Amino acid sequence: MFEVELKARIRDRSSVVAALAGLGVTGMKEAVYDDTYFDSLDRALSLSERELRLRTVTGDGVRHILTYKETPFDKASRSKPEYETSVDDPEAVKTMLAGLGYRPRISFVKECLNASVRYQDNDVLVTLVRMPELGTDFIELEIMVGEQERTKDAFRVLYDLADRLGICRTDMTSEYYSDMIRKARNGDRE
Repeated sequence: MFEVELKARIRDRSSVVAALAGLGVTGMKEAVYDDTYFDSLDRALSLSERELRLRTVTGDGVRHILTYKETPFDKASRSKPEYETSVDDPEAVKTMLAGLGYRPRISFVKECLNASVRYQDNDVLVTLVRMPELGTDFIELEIMVGEQERTKDAFRVLYDLADRLGICRTDMTSEYYSDMIRKARNGDRE
């Protein structure tokens, strides 16, 4: 699957929530994402912009998800092909990853409000993200498509939705959360 995603900093969370309500989006579901990213000692995944993540989602119950993301297919947004599977035993997965040479590289928490919206005949996942460690709010707009040929149309839909929500293009970012957190923890030193 190809994850077509736009991410932007939001200046006024309440106005975005109001704009979503204007599109009929109500009842956003709260969830906390506890993310751990893994890499080899030589940082082979990070250096090639691939990701291996174990996520624990707490909200309506607790779920664990293992995700692998390939290198970006779109340079501007850094959207990537993505593969996910549910995990019953996250400790067993951590042991397996360690046995394969992958170690935890960075962990952080995202506080999220999620909703699905049907927009221009597409199912769009809308996530409002609060990053406690950064003191910043973001919005993610995401469409999953099966073929890379459909990504261009999906981006068009997402940019149109962002415009309808009052999201400024200058607030969009392709920076990874893990990089933002690393910079904040290191005092903006790499």
